[in-house]
Amino acid sequence: MERFLKRKERVEIDIDNLRADPGLRPSIWSYDVNDRDRVRRAYLLKGPHQPKNHQFPQTTIRNIARRFNSKWFEDFPVWMEYSIQKDAVFCLYYYLFKPQEEVNTSKGGGDTFVGDGFKNWKRKEKLLSHVGDHNSAHNKARHKCEALMKLQEHSLSFRGHDESSSSNNQGNYVELFQFLANHNEEVRKVTFENTNAKLKLIAPKVQREICASIAAEILAVIMNDIDDSYLTILVDESCDVSTKEQLAIAVRYVDKLGQVIERFIGVTHVTSTNAITLKAAVEALLAKHLLRLPTIRGQGPN
Repeated sequence: MERFLKRKERVEIDIDNLRADPGLRPSIWSYDVNDRDRVRRAYLLKGPHQPKNHQFPQTTIRNIARRFNSKWFEDFPVWMEYSIQKDAVFCLYYYLFKPQEEVNTSKGGGDTFVGDGFKNWKRKEKLLSHVGDHNSAHNKARHKCEALMKLQEHSLSFRGHDESSSSNNQGNYVELFQFLANHNEEVRKVTFENTNAKLKLIAPKVQREICASIAAEILAVIMNDIDDSYLTILVDESCDVSTKEQLAIAVRYVDKLGQVIERFIGVTHVTSTNAITLKAAVEALLAKHLLRLPTIRGQGPN
């Protein structure tokens, strides 16, 4: 019984000396669960392994000698990796976030850019096929990589809102605003360059104004991202704590990178829940953000 209860010892990882060659790396899932994100961040910070000055060997494909072309790195600079050991191309994103259930499949997850790697130098179009559309395995993995790095950046830059009795950051909207000011020129101009630096800005009215300014800046970024694209609206009706009827409205659209984005854009109170009143409230909120009705499209179950 003791041998079944015995835990596997956690192996210490030298994060600064991870294997560079993608053909020699162990599966990301072979690392301890508490180490995986550290390993992922380390690889993302280093960037893809691209030995541009390597003498790439030739391979005979249908009686024609071919080899990997280092110029492909320029076309796919953020994810393409080359393994000297296997003379093959790999995908950094998919290595880091390949679904665990695919690790032991015979087809290497159904993608030649993991496992043994891609080495058909005659078929460059397969590189674009691997990237695929916004919902491809490659792009799903890319989104996870980007989210991981943003999470790390935010955790280092902003401690967040903590209501615990031992916290020194209870309701600290000023710190949140300072964080936004460090990342947004307009936010900095609006307040911190026109305010006495010694003021604590803790009055309820001031903090409400700060939150309103933050909301305005965030909405401006969202509207700029939407531009004149087609979009779908999502509307939810409910009561607030004072039992007043209100509508919460979000938008769904495809950004310039082909990613499906959902963003909350506001809440509006309504006097009744009849169809005419709800329609007028929705139109008013959309008009407030200069969103045109002709750009709205219906969305079916698929």
